Formats: sequence, C-alpha cells, structure tokens
Amino acid sequence: MTAGYIAYRLGWMTLSPTLRWSLLGGYMLSSLLTFFNVWFSAQMMFVSEHDLCLQLFCLFLQAAWQWCWDIFYPAPLQAEFIY
Repeated sequence: MTAGYIAYRLGWMTLSPTLRWSLLGGYMLSSLLTFFNVWFSAQMMFVSEHDLCLQLFCLFLQAAWQWCWDIFYPAPLQAEFIY
C-alpha cells in the first residue's frame, strides 16, 4: 500500500497508458511482496523442503491467476470510461 501511494505521489501512475497496465503493475507489486514475505516466513519456521516448494508453487499459481484476471477484467471498465 505504501509503495502504491509513493508511486501515486511521484506521478508514476500517470505514466501508465491504460487502466489495465496500472492494475497489472499494482497486482504484480503486491504479488511479489507477498511472495517474498511468505517465503521468508517459511524459511524462518524450519519447514521441510517439500512443504516449502508446495507453498511457493501455490503462491505462484495464485499470482498467475491474479495477473490473468487483471489483464481481462478492466476491458469492460475501460470501454465505459472511454465512451
């Protein structure tokens, strides 16, 4: 949330050509931060290698699903804003 606010205050959000790219960038940033936090926490909990790999795989699938959703979801929203 802080990174998104900083990007907004610095004017980086205005550099995005469409709503789709703004949302995709935000979701990618949040997915990467979540991925790092869960990976670091799992390392500190002394989880077995199999559990760690399974957890990271599930996080990767969630992030990929979110990114795909973000690519297709804003299309109807953009059509309403443009016309």
